[in-house]
Amino acid sequence: MSTKEMACSMINTCNLDDEAMRSVMRYIQFLVNESEKQTAAVQLLNELAEGEKSAAEQGWLSPEDVERELGLL
Repeated sequence: MSTKEMACSMINTCNLDDEAMRSVMRYIQFLVNESEKQTAAVQLLNELAEGEKSAAEQGWLSPEDVERELGLL
């Protein structure tokens, strides 16, 4: 069961009115979005660390090499 499914299951047992239910659901969506942002930030930092390690071991690419790799030249 996903976090969202568990939250919905818990909310359904609380006898909330419609407005309270909408508020809770907006808060749950906010938490899910923040979690996704944190996951993306961690992934980005991991990729940057991997690139820096690779550059330290194998040397940095010149700007021209980067453009060539990206198909810009």
